[in-house]
Amino acid sequence: MASSFSSFTAVAFAFTPPVAQRLAPASFMSSFMKATVDDIIDDNVDEHLVTTNTNLQNRRELIKSLPGRAAALSAIVGGGIASSGLIVDTIMPHSATAATAATAATAAAADDKKAQQPIYPPGAETGYGPLQDLIGTWRGNQGFTRVAVPGRGTEPNTRAKNNAESFDIKEFRYEEEFIIEPVQDDALQVGGSIDQYSAVLKYSKKVWIAGTKPVGSNVIHEEVGMFFYLPKIVNMVDETKPINPKNEAPYTLARSASIPHGNMAMMFGDVDIDRTEGVGAPKIPTIDTFPTPLRLALKLGYLKPYLEGLGEQPKLILEDAMEKNGPVKNYYHIKMTTDHKDGAGGLINTNFVNQRANTRVYKADFWIEELENGKMQMQYSEDASIVFHFDGRTPITWPHVMVNTLTKQK
Repeated sequence: MASSFSSFTAVAFAFTPPVAQRLAPASFMSSFMKATVDDIIDDNVDEHLVTTNTNLQNRRELIKSLPGRAAALSAIVGGGIASSGLIVDTIMPHSATAATAATAATAAAADDKKAQQPIYPPGAETGYGPLQDLIGTWRGNQGFTRVAVPGRGTEPNTRAKNNAESFDIKEFRYEEEFIIEPVQDDALQVGGSIDQYSAVLKYSKKVWIAGTKPVGSNVIHEEVGMFFYLPKIVNMVDETKPINPKNEAPYTLARSASIPHGNMAMMFGDVDIDRTEGVGAPKIPTIDTFPTPLRLALKLGYLKPYLEGLGEQPKLILEDAMEKNGPVKNYYHIKMTTDHKDGAGGLINTNFVNQRANTRVYKADFWIEELENGKMQMQYSEDASIVFHFDGRTPITWPHVMVNTLTKQK
């Protein structure tokens, strides 16, 4: 433990500006680092938690103070006290640690009135915003998916002699559990003249074949990720003033997703329709499952299997679930995608996926609904655009569509 503490102190002191190194008494640095480490290893740290506003102010002072910035930088560079297995979060969430640094900073700048200003300017967004209603466990058994995959024995840039055999269509009903939990509503990203506080939720979902139990091969999809609420950006030059409009978050919401197929997505979006507009039931748009470009797909014979015997339509499945579960009182609509003109968002795939069935775009629509009976309902439509088989230079894009209706559990 002694070696870990010495290493931590040395790294932190190294990141203190030279003038601060000359002025900082050794006894102060030693006591500060000791207090920091003591707090990190305190198993009962929750007993020392202070109110949210005080905690946030302490974090602000921790980052603004020279020794506090050194500690934060050492945590970022060193990844915490690695040799002892202890981790120092880059936002320094331990209130007692923050209080120690804040006390020193306040004593050194007692007349600094800016230290008394609130973290957020008046009128700034706080909390989880539209993500608040997502927190909880959601379950539903009205899921449906349709996806085209490369036909057995085909190569990614060629077609079978019978074009309709170049791919297979898979579709089925499924059940799902979607668990969404809060992480924190003030995850700090330091940005120099401006800082951002993100409200963050983590989620996990499990999907299995309808009518079975969620075990073994019945489970057909698992996913983990996070939701982010992004508009809290603070002016660090003068916290009493709003930020420059050019620094405002271009999107209020984001979502990360990672799945076993070998895809990782980062999506951005906004609330498309809020509750003041979303009175009554939402109007579900047409959800297209045909390959595109449509004219080329028709010419190549790719539409034939879609037009023969595929009766279930995702839009109608969502509408039927609304009718079955009861009248919708109000709703709001969240719209997100990996594909934005400004370059925001994107997908990362494994090499195999890129070469054989390249997933290029992922988009999602969520309708968060309050029913007349007081229950909360979530309906979603998701589409992963997959590219395989080419005609010359024109890629064929195959939608992988998923829809479901979930009810929040008490």
